[in-house]
Amino acid sequence: MRKLILLASLATLACGGDDTTNPPVDGGGDFTVSVVNNAFNPGNLSVPVGTAVNWQWNSGGVAHNVTFEDQAPGSGDRTTGSFSRTFSATGDYAYHCTLHPPNMVGTVSVTASTTGGTGTGGGGGGGSYP
Repeated sequence: MRKLILLASLATLACGGDDTTNPPVDGGGDFTVSVVNNAFNPGNLSVPVGTAVNWQWNSGGVAHNVTFEDQAPGSGDRTTGSFSRTFSATGDYAYHCTLHPPNMVGTVSVTASTTGGTGTGGGGGGGSYP
């Protein structure tokens, strides 16, 4: 009987969670940065290793680009569409728009993956996610 209660308790905890709209942290989430007039939104983003980040142009026809300081291939100048980069190593990846310096900058912080871990859950962070 004691084992049954323990199993029921564990099942309840495993099914519980929060109702936030934050993307999953297993590398399979949808991480999108909006490229808007003279800004990246969000400007700073934290993702697990193996995540693809997508930049989506919503700039009303104004040209922008995503240029990485680590010299990785960037988006090139564009006014519409999207660009994606998958981050396979931990670190901070700074980027900017060469057409609108010095204010149009951002950073993708890549952290160790949490897949398969035994973390305590949590979630939320007070911010909103588009």
